[in-house]
Amino acid sequence: MGFAGNLQTLAWSEVVQTLHRIKAEGVLRLVSPAGGRDVVFAQGAIIGVDSRDGGDRIALARRLRALGKITGDNEVSITRLVVSGQLDQGEVDEIVHRQALEELFEIATWEVADFVFHEAGEAQEFAAVIARHQRAPLRMNLDSILLESARRLDEWQLLKDAFSDDDLIQPVVGREAELERFRSDETGCLVIPRLAGVRAVEDILRESSVTRFELYSLLATLQDRGLVATCEPAALVDHAAALADRGDLVGAAQVYRRLLARDADDADLVARLAARLAACLDHLPDSAETAACHAQLALAHLGAGRGDEAVVQAERAVALSARDPDLRMIQVRCLIGLERSDEATVALLDLARLHGDLGRLAEARDTCLKVLQLRPDDADAKRELVRIHASTSNAGSEDVVVCAQCSAVNPRDSSAWPAVGWCRSRIASACSAASIPMPSPRARPPARGR
Repeated sequence: MGFAGNLQTLAWSEVVQTLHRIKAEGVLRLVSPAGGRDVVFAQGAIIGVDSRDGGDRIALARRLRALGKITGDNEVSITRLVVSGQLDQGEVDEIVHRQALEELFEIATWEVADFVFHEAGEAQEFAAVIARHQRAPLRMNLDSILLESARRLDEWQLLKDAFSDDDLIQPVVGREAELERFRSDETGCLVIPRLAGVRAVEDILRESSVTRFELYSLLATLQDRGLVATCEPAALVDHAAALADRGDLVGAAQVYRRLLARDADDADLVARLAARLAACLDHLPDSAETAACHAQLALAHLGAGRGDEAVVQAERAVALSARDPDLRMIQVRCLIGLERSDEATVALLDLARLHGDLGRLAEARDTCLKVLQLRPDDADAKRELVRIHASTSNAGSEDVVVCAQCSAVNPRDSSAWPAVGWCRSRIASACSAASIPMPSPRARPPARGR
């Protein structure tokens, strides 16, 4: 059985329970703006979690260093250290287990994610992943996973209102000794050393390799105890100016960027911050951070009615980081603001293709629909929609699919494009409108016994 969809239309708990009920054996692959995860199932039980970008291996090394199990900053082979006796395999397995559970529970807080379930027999890749995790499977039953996921989702609703990745925080002067006591657990070991001076939440998240829930939860506790504080805008403006005076233009620009993102409603402050950020940009190296600064400056210009300058900054951002969909969306906003609909349409189609390349099928579909809102008869958008659907047709489409457009329930033999959430009749309509043939689903293997 194949299974695909989006967490916007099918809750995470329902996805997990469905796979458990049918005793699924394979890999559930999820892609979201927050990252990618492979959740590994054997006989319906979750036995492992992998990060799609290899971040789990980096996180493991950081956790081992934070706990004093390994030393030095150079890249190390965990396996080699175990074989040589420098690391205990049992301790490593325990840390891997805790880290995997944190990454699993984190999925429950994702608001948007596409998922596709790949059966073990589809490819050797998936069979090998299952075999690897069966040697040291997660030790937690489904009921416990669902209960903990639900608890964290409730808590996350409060945490996400208390902090954002753009927030800048700093330790409270004179409370350093109390702050150090929070190093006693794994999350504290990874986060507390990085709370030095003014720090962006996003940077701590990246450097520590903890999950967003872990970090926000710890920061909330520290804030309640009066050990850290979110920096006030006036103090941050002075801090950024001091960084610029010391020649740290990258640091100054980052602070100005985050202030612009947070205080967009204060027109006078936005104007001052935009001017200071612009003064830094000519001296910054080409990087993702510089691209983000150009994009934020574009939004500032757009809000102030300087559309032409906004487009220039947005184009510079995209040139520096072409595979960042958020920057491309800012470019689209600027073009639409100037009513340059032809260019906006081209940029939206490029964004749809990028979403597709990144595996974000729902976003790719929705972006094509935005093109059709601008140009209802745009044949390129309709062709792109069909390409998206055809690319997701596979031998293991799901038993039942609910069309995201017309709410039709489609049986197993007609659900060729489940991952994008459209039913066969919608695809046929789009094909007809674009004057191209209806793609056919690939041949389906015989259904397995249940």
